[in-house]
Amino acid sequence: MRLLNLQNIVLQTIKERRIIITKKKKYIIALVLVLAIAIPIGLYVAGNLYYSAKRIYEQNWNIELPDKMKVKFDIKDGNSS
Repeated sequence: MRLLNLQNIVLQTIKERRIIITKKKKYIIALVLVLAIAIPIGLYVAGNLYYSAKRIYEQNWNIELPDKMKVKFDIKDGNSS
C-alpha cells in the first residue's frame, strides 16, 4: 500500500514537472516570436529615421534628386586660392 502511494506521489511530481516545463517552453516560444517580429520592425523604423544629406535636401527644397547622387563637401578656408 505504501509502495503504491509512493509511486503515485512520484508520478504526480513528474507530471507537475512536465507541466512546468511546457509552461516555460510556451513562454520561451512566445518571447522568440515577439522578438522575431519586433526586431525587423525596429530596424525598418530606425532605417527610415536616418536622414541623409540627400533626404534633407529633398525635403527642404521639395525636389527629387537622382538615386546615384553623391554629396560632396568642398570646404575652403579664406587662405586657399
